[in-house]
Amino acid sequence: MDLVIFPNPTSDKLNIDLSVLNNKKATIKIVDVTGKEIRSIEIQSVNEKTQLDISDLPKGNYILKVISSGEVISNNFIKQ
Repeated sequence: MDLVIFPNPTSDKLNIDLSVLNNKKATIKIVDVTGKEIRSIEIQSVNEKTQLDISDLPKGNYILKVISSGEVISNNFIKQ
């Protein structure tokens, strides 16, 4: 199962395509390259497309993890 995020790289907004999820609830985590959790967001009602404001994050490489029904889907993104 692939997690589609765009645009990548980005400077302010990150769009996440959650249509791959069968569940209506999910947790989105942003993790830096050292494994430190930067942000955790609980989503109670999953829309097919979700947008995150990441304008406050420092420039760098990150991992976006989506956890739903015990499954973890992840993808890398670059904050410019």
